[in-house]
Amino acid sequence: MTKKSFNLMICKLLFLIFIAYPVTIKANPEIVKQAEEDINKANSENEAIDKDILEATNIIMKTDNTISNLTVEVNENMNKISELNEEVAYKQILVERAHSETQRAKEAYESRAEEIYKAGNNSYLEGLLKFRGIDDFIQRFSYITKAINTDKRLVEDCENTESDYNEKLDELEETIEEQENLKCANELKIAELNTYKEQQEKNIQILQDKKTSNTNLIKESQLAIDLSKYNIDYKPNRGGEAPDPVSLALSFVNRTPYVWGGTSPNGFDCSGLVVFCYQNASGIYLPRTSEMQQMVGVPISDAELQRGDLVFYGYPAHHVGIYVGDGLMVNAPYSGRNVSVEPVRIYSDYSGARRVR
Repeated sequence: MTKKSFNLMICKLLFLIFIAYPVTIKANPEIVKQAEEDINKANSENEAIDKDILEATNIIMKTDNTISNLTVEVNENMNKISELNEEVAYKQILVERAHSETQRAKEAYESRAEEIYKAGNNSYLEGLLKFRGIDDFIQRFSYITKAINTDKRLVEDCENTESDYNEKLDELEETIEEQENLKCANELKIAELNTYKEQQEKNIQILQDKKTSNTNLIKESQLAIDLSKYNIDYKPNRGGEAPDPVSLALSFVNRTPYVWGGTSPNGFDCSGLVVFCYQNASGIYLPRTSEMQQMVGVPISDAELQRGDLVFYGYPAHHVGIYVGDGLMVNAPYSGRNVSVEPVRIYSDYSGARRVR
């Protein structure tokens, strides 16, 4: 047999299969209309959401910049306060030294004055009274006066120095207080901005969650349109009751790839799809392989087929699908394909069905 003859025979066989088991290609206009409306609405909402997310993101960027600048100022305040505290400590040492010098000068001044003006054994007074003429008296008196004035100026200088240090110390403490107040004000601003930023981040998360929900709805609605071609009334899951195994399996159509040994929405093989959908939608735990699944449940004839029955190929089975209705099944076909809806009789080694619920 030539290759051309073989291909012609396959085409005729497939033609006979579809004639014997026709698939109704009749879209439900109500489902299609509702799905299209949902898609348009979700797309419109997502456009508005993208704008809101962009605006909130810009606000966060500007807020972060302000927080960054204020943080720099706070650090500068802290460094300035640290430097000022060191200067205060140094000035306090100078004030204490100046105070000690003032005290010593006062004591010297008071001691000299007491000696000069005290009656009795006063060496200065005796020295003054032992003058040898008016010139000597004036010279002696001038010397004593200068000594007293020198002591007095020394006291005044020490007092002025101490006063000057105290004034500078007061100024430093006022500056420290100003820096601390500014630091506290900046820290309060930072706290307020962080709270504002956190609120914007929460708003973005709410918007992103809404966008994700809309995106899922778009996928579900498009799937409803696609499945309506097979006259399958698929209603998008909008967070209501948990779907039955068939609806759950249909939700993976055209999305989830065939993966050897796959048992999750990331990828299924034929029996993995059956196990996942029955376990998660109905709480029914089935054997892992199609061969073992062919051994459970109750065998049924083609005339008894109902939605949710399992259809098998080969004996022992090498493939399994979930019956949808109207001669159709949902299955994970083979490597390179996604979960799909196909006629039950598309494969020539169909070997019967079983009911497991």
